[in-house]
Amino acid sequence: MSRPPQFEGVSEDNKKLILEYACFRQDVQKKSTKTVKGEKTALAKLCKFFNSKHLQEITEKEMIEFFATFDKKNSADTYAINIMQFYTWHLRLKKKQRPKNMEWYEFQTMQQKEKLKDPNAKEKYFITRQEYEKLIQTSTDIQEKALWEILYLSGARPSEILSMAIGHVQDNGDGFIISVPESKTRPRKIPLNEFPEYLRLWLEKHPYNGQMEKPLWIKKKYRTKQWMPMNYASVREIFYRAIKAAKIKQTLTLKSFRKTRATLMFSDTEKNYKDSEIALFFGWSNNAVGQRRCDYDLTGFNDLLKKVHGDTSMPPSYEKIKYEKEQLEHQHQSQIDQIKEQMNVMQKQLHTLSTPLAKSFLQDGNIEPQDVPKEVMRFQKNAEKIIKLAQSKGVSKYEIDKYKDFIEKLLT
Repeated sequence: MSRPPQFEGVSEDNKKLILEYACFRQDVQKKSTKTVKGEKTALAKLCKFFNSKHLQEITEKEMIEFFATFDKKNSADTYAINIMQFYTWHLRLKKKQRPKNMEWYEFQTMQQKEKLKDPNAKEKYFITRQEYEKLIQTSTDIQEKALWEILYLSGARPSEILSMAIGHVQDNGDGFIISVPESKTRPRKIPLNEFPEYLRLWLEKHPYNGQMEKPLWIKKKYRTKQWMPMNYASVREIFYRAIKAAKIKQTLTLKSFRKTRATLMFSDTEKNYKDSEIALFFGWSNNAVGQRRCDYDLTGFNDLLKKVHGDTSMPPSYEKIKYEKEQLEHQHQSQIDQIKEQMNVMQKQLHTLSTPLAKSFLQDGNIEPQDVPKEVMRFQKNAEKIIKLAQSKGVSKYEIDKYKDFIEKLLT
């Protein structure tokens, strides 16, 4: 039997121990598949770093060498948590008691995490309504459209959405409700604030239409062409292909849907959701909502900006008035220059038509108006428009009179 790629380079003893721990986490502690997979990856990486050495024999000094290979502190913290939890289980330690080989490790403080955050992260990961609609429009598969729609409207984690069966979609008459049976926090029901048009179409065209226990999101096996549940890796691949085709922000991820919905609900001043309601909607604890508000609410800085810049009792300074005057003069002069250029172009165009028109007048002094070339009439109307525009924009009277004289001499 071939060894899974995750465990290549891992000894049989360590592999057996890791799988036993994974079963405990999943079957007893009811951790999600994604969580357990991350823990197995962390432990397998630790084993590979020390070749065939047993996990129980790794010393503090060796742990320091292992964590020195991490470039990002966030990643190191995640691995440290996974490794400590394993040793707590393996060594039968008390809760919050650290294994001896990890007593030295220091996690980032909240202040350190805040310093490392990208100040533009909110904007980078927020999906605007225009971007969402463009994503829907460019996706050609009805299941893809339905998937983006539910991720956007529900704000559920991608892993929660992928755990759904057909029977987890309900229409109670007032609106649609979806149920997420698997969650890293708690399973729950989520009301949708809009009618899920594409989800309804997908349910109608679903190969298992009416079979409530069948998975809602499916794909075909490559060889057998049989339907199977869609996994996270497949959805992520489809999503990155979709945002590239839609030509929207390439900084977006699948988690952007959840962050966007949280931002919209935190920023909704009409409904003014309570923290307890937001916690129930997203599957958070009540204590976690405050931090999430700091992470996802976009209104904070904008409100502060209005208060600081928008309402002031102090009169404007001389420097500010001077700056605004210079800006207006520059803008005004640019408009005048554009009009002058239009007038010059008009003069040249009229001059090219004046020669045949003059010859026609010399031949016969009784020319009827309908015999005047249509092009001249058109230029005459344009000339009148340019004169009015020039007057409204402050072009000097000398320039306008000079232009009027030219037109009158030409057409009389």
